[in-house]
Amino acid sequence: MNGSEPVCHVRKSVSPGLLQILIYAMLGYARFFVGRKTIPPQSRGLSSFSSGRYDPYNALTARWDDVPGGEGKLGGWSVSVKENIAMEGIPTTCSSKMLENYVSPFDATVVRRLRGHGARITSRNNCDEFAMGGLNKHSLFGPVANPAPYENVNEPDFAKYPPRAPGGSSGGAAAAVRANLCRVSIGTDTGGSVRLPSSYCGVYGIKPSYGMISRWGVVSYADSLDTVGIIARVPEDLAVTFDALAAPDSHDATCIDMPMRAKLANDVGSILSRLQKPLQGLRVGIVAQMFPKELHPEIADITDDVLDALQHLGATLVDVSFSVLSKASSAYYIQALSEASSNLGRYDGIRYGSHHEEPRGTFFKTIAANRSANFGEEVKRRILLGTFALTSEAWKSHLQTSIQIRNAITHQMRSSFAAPDQRVSSHERSGDDVDLLVYPTAMRLAPRLNEETASEYAQDVLTVSANLTGMPVLSAPASRTVSVENVRLPTGISFQAQWGHDQLLLHVVETLARNSDVLAI
Repeated sequence: MNGSEPVCHVRKSVSPGLLQILIYAMLGYARFFVGRKTIPPQSRGLSSFSSGRYDPYNALTARWDDVPGGEGKLGGWSVSVKENIAMEGIPTTCSSKMLENYVSPFDATVVRRLRGHGARITSRNNCDEFAMGGLNKHSLFGPVANPAPYENVNEPDFAKYPPRAPGGSSGGAAAAVRANLCRVSIGTDTGGSVRLPSSYCGVYGIKPSYGMISRWGVVSYADSLDTVGIIARVPEDLAVTFDALAAPDSHDATCIDMPMRAKLANDVGSILSRLQKPLQGLRVGIVAQMFPKELHPEIADITDDVLDALQHLGATLVDVSFSVLSKASSAYYIQALSEASSNLGRYDGIRYGSHHEEPRGTFFKTIAANRSANFGEEVKRRILLGTFALTSEAWKSHLQTSIQIRNAITHQMRSSFAAPDQRVSSHERSGDDVDLLVYPTAMRLAPRLNEETASEYAQDVLTVSANLTGMPVLSAPASRTVSVENVRLPTGISFQAQWGHDQLLLHVVETLARNSDVLAI
């Protein structure tokens, strides 16, 4: 296919298998043990700022006035940091009762680097408990409301326009940026936790390549999937913050070293050198499986607008297909929850975590009481399923199979790119030879906060593959919004690249934003 040929962007009604067995189990079997999900308690209300700004959306768990800035790339910028990232002398609760009294004795690497580049860390972001959730409803501090529907009002009227979810788990991070409570937010992304909130709130969010930004000081959910992400209002701020944070770290064994970073920079430089202004020569893959029949029709139309704009700027659109993507969501949950079950095993209320006084009993009864009292329902649900996947009965049929699926997804995706994946010694190419993949970030628009929990898991089908493969993805807000119940709701478009090609994503999105009107700026 050449760049002049028309492309039917939404070609097939391919169902990605939203109601697979694991999802049924999470919503049914687990609830038998931990009870039905309800919306968390009332939000904390307003948090006054000395400058007159305030937080009616419950996006922040703490804030500090008059924080001094320094010199550097981020000199004077106000930055908000997610509750699961360690800050010395500051509570690091992960929005959980289990850690409500925990004060970190050290700064995470990203916090240290933010300050080293002159940033002012002015607040903490609310999030789903232990970063587990897609709506930011599961929090010790109460749910977060999405600011996007109230953009042009002095104060949100939640009675007239019921609050909508900001996405999760980094919902507070996206909401804080959208509400102008900070310039940049730092979140984490394990299966879409930066990108989905960015889409729902209408801001820019990047999940970097696995290992690009240090995870040292980030409370673990699933170590092989967790990634520190960045959220900003404009792509330029995203790029500057990324440059400040993307560096090797001896504390994190998974962080990319300098020799590998040099190889990746050379690969990206080779791609950029063959591009003519603005994007002539760029090959963009359109993934059939990322346009399922469940996709909101207006989101499909908006994605088509972005693809048309890319083509107008000189990009060639290429149809690609990854047959194994239909199994991505199930594979993701099995692996993520298995790792979560192991990681959260340390919180027993005796050696670590909050202690529940009653009832007293044997050692194991005390641990059970502590964990039952201090973990929220969603976390208990995920621990339960993860523990099952780690049993001898389920190891081969569930976890081992999910690892095989993960490897197959990674192989199919890496083979579609023209540039090699530097993590492997040989590069088997499928013939697609694309530079980027483009697809919708979310299948729907921000739902009401009181909608059923099931929808949280359904959204992950478009986001988890990037975590399974470790590849970078940037969600950019479309300029076109959708009218729903008398409010305008945003949506995001995802740009995915080969592992390590984060700078290519940033360049393409900045170029598209400057040279077209399809992205919000």
